[in-house]
Amino acid sequence: MAPGGSPSQLAVSPRVARLLWLASILILVPGATVGLAVITTDPVPYSAPAFLEVIGQVGISPVAGAWIGFVLPTVVALVVAMVIRLGRPHDPFALLFGLSIVSLFLLLAGVGTALLTVWPRFWARLVDVVAIELTIAGLFLFPSGRFVPRWTRWPALAAAVTALAVPGLAEAARALGTDTVAPNADLHPALVTGLTLVTLGSWLPAQVYRYRRHSTSLERLQTRWILFGFALVLVGSLGAIVFRVLGVPARAAVWALVTGAVGSLLLPVAAGLAVMRYRLYELNRIISRTVSYAILAASLALTFAGAVFLFTRMLPISGDLAVAGSTLAVAALFNPARRSIQAAVDRRFNRSHYDAAQLIEAFAAKLQTGTGLSDLLTEVKAVLGRTVEPSAAGIWLKEAA
Repeated sequence: MAPGGSPSQLAVSPRVARLLWLASILILVPGATVGLAVITTDPVPYSAPAFLEVIGQVGISPVAGAWIGFVLPTVVALVVAMVIRLGRPHDPFALLFGLSIVSLFLLLAGVGTALLTVWPRFWARLVDVVAIELTIAGLFLFPSGRFVPRWTRWPALAAAVTALAVPGLAEAARALGTDTVAPNADLHPALVTGLTLVTLGSWLPAQVYRYRRHSTSLERLQTRWILFGFALVLVGSLGAIVFRVLGVPARAAVWALVTGAVGSLLLPVAAGLAVMRYRLYELNRIISRTVSYAILAASLALTFAGAVFLFTRMLPISGDLAVAGSTLAVAALFNPARRSIQAAVDRRFNRSHYDAAQLIEAFAAKLQTGTGLSDLLTEVKAVLGRTVEPSAAGIWLKEAA
């Protein structure tokens, strides 16, 4: 328990949570279907100019960009929300987090703004309001279903009340964020800017505090999965825009866009894994393998280029023979370099795996030196507690016949 008392937690019965989930789905799914159809028909009014320029630079049409960037992630998010509903039907906060990811993608796509062109204003804005409320709740309550610290309920409540009192908030925010003109957006940008600063300015520090002071090891793993998905989206999206500004060749922008698209698809999947608590420890392995193989590929490429340069410029060896010799040298270095780089990366990005291996090796060495039964049992419990972190552990000994 952190200083200052227990954090606030909302009490919602599973039955009420399921009814609210069903009501939200009945609002969001038709809105998503019609709104995304409008967006894919003519994506230009609902897309940021920078996004359109980047995809145009690499030869992707606005319609294809809308399908990849808006429709597919939303469909994946809806599938994940359904899986969570089937897998954890009695967990109110699991149901909420599944819907909050769907709502986030609807807001990013501008579904409510698109609906204004085909639906009455009340129903179009109802979709936006529900999406905003669910997104705010998901942001402030993830991953434990509590407001941590307790004062975060007040900015969350202020944002939720403002969204209800000002139904056109989402379309005005989208017009401001994408530098586009939204239909019927008559709100002053200062209101949107101020509310965004208050919300993010309270949420980000609260998440850091929650992660460092309150979160259990399980909750930290859940948070890492979400951050992993967000990081891919941000790296890809911002990278593509930076490449465009710097005038980098279109091929590099394609890789940035692919990274962002993969991140958009992985974000709801990562949220589903976090909520379902399924194979959470695999994240450290994924990150460590990605980083290690990227470093390995770069190192071997530099080694190959250096070897070719050395053989052709410094030694009297023909080009074909130099390439063959460099290839053999890189092939011989592959496994030793991979093991060394993987060990170094594991110490930084997959520390639990590295520490577990070190503990097991030390335990095996201690067994070889001989030890008493009581010391052995104590050591076994310590190794189990530091490697797999069980909530409880017991040792059963069979009596000798």
